[in-house]
Amino acid sequence: MSFFPPLRRLLLAGPLSVTFVALSLLNVTAAARAADPVSVAPPVAITSTADGLGYWITAADGGVFSFGSAKFYGSEGSTPLQKPVVGMARTPKGDGYWLVAADGGLFNHGEAGFYGSLPGIHVVPDQPIVGIAATPTGRGYWMVGADGGVFSFGDAGYHNSLPGLGITPNKPIVGIAATATGDGYWLVGADGGVYAFGDARFRGSMGGQPLNRPVVGMARSTAGDGYWLAAGDGGIFTFGDARFLGSMAASQLNAPVVGVAPNPRGGYWMLGGDGGVFSFGSQSGYHGRVRYTPPASDPTNTGSPLGSYGLAAGAMRPAVPTLRPSIDGYLRRMAGLAGGFVVTTGSNHAKYTVNGNLSDHWTGDAADLGMTANGSVNDGRRGDDLMTACLQLAGMAADTARTKATRGGLFTFTLPDPIDATGRARVRVQCIWKTNEGGNHHNHVHVGARRIS
Repeated sequence: MSFFPPLRRLLLAGPLSVTFVALSLLNVTAAARAADPVSVAPPVAITSTADGLGYWITAADGGVFSFGSAKFYGSEGSTPLQKPVVGMARTPKGDGYWLVAADGGLFNHGEAGFYGSLPGIHVVPDQPIVGIAATPTGRGYWMVGADGGVFSFGDAGYHNSLPGLGITPNKPIVGIAATATGDGYWLVGADGGVYAFGDARFRGSMGGQPLNRPVVGMARSTAGDGYWLAAGDGGIFTFGDARFLGSMAASQLNAPVVGVAPNPRGGYWMLGGDGGVFSFGSQSGYHGRVRYTPPASDPTNTGSPLGSYGLAAGAMRPAVPTLRPSIDGYLRRMAGLAGGFVVTTGSNHAKYTVNGNLSDHWTGDAADLGMTANGSVNDGRRGDDLMTACLQLAGMAADTARTKATRGGLFTFTLPDPIDATGRARVRVQCIWKTNEGGNHHNHVHVGARRIS
């Protein structure tokens, strides 16, 4: 891997070309909505298949969701991560993909080869990694940091970076796109500024122009002589031979747009922070979406529906009268999956566990859902339903979650905290049911969600 070979070319200026955005409607069928998978973590990236007939969506916890012709080759959804996943790239044939984390950790699946990572060479980036792009051969990739630092692996050529040129971007870099030849790349900042390296041609930018919302991503045009920039409000800005095919700028979104992907057949998709997908161009079909509902306490939440739960009389100690935000958000999302329920014990619980540790209940980070108050019996069906929802939100597939809930047990997960808008905080989630481990859990489901970083 190389970091600072000689500069080939950096184009920072050029004629400005702005295409104004217009409303486009998304066609979503009732059947598609009924089958939508649920993500426990915020969606962060969308990637097209090689044939343009499907796409993958990846979430901050490394979960991967496949739609249309996209095949599932694996994910990191059940793996504890040091840092959240921030980007995804596919192989040229679409028979595998890479996920990249904010620390430069690299996870390869399918036929995607592993060509190195930043932790693997003991490099800590000055700023978090924000994106990844693959080479045309599929035998290498680039990572880019928020400061414009570029790291090349495999056969990815290094064509310099912003720190390498002594340039500090006006706003953080948010994306990278490779040229069709693989001999260059573009970087884009949140202000819409575009930086071209190698054989990448500068076709214009939004740098210095007023934006309603920051730019969140970039996609190379189908022919490769232009690019699209996507903004958080769903606005699309086109440059070079990239055609304007519609946007969401004139519509009210449930959540900001977080990513954009080009369709090899022409057109593009945009991904919303709630997992919604917006398709533009006659060849860019809608193939489904992920459903992510931020907790009510999440400052990024804009009104997505949540379930509700109640607190039984005496569930809370006067000193801690409410549940803390992380567990509150987790319970509300559980209620969205399993229906409303009653919390019978919150903070009004013994201070220490049977093992002598400080109880999550005591600090308002855990809740017991008693069977009697929830219309069931010990080891009853309602407990299975609630446990299934707890496990599913922690990243288990619905079928697996149901099987494990029916058998019972104690399960502990470390996940990105969905109420943290930065995606960096972690939360320890516990789901306990039908076991005597840690005490009698046959008469209630225990749910814990405590911030640990």
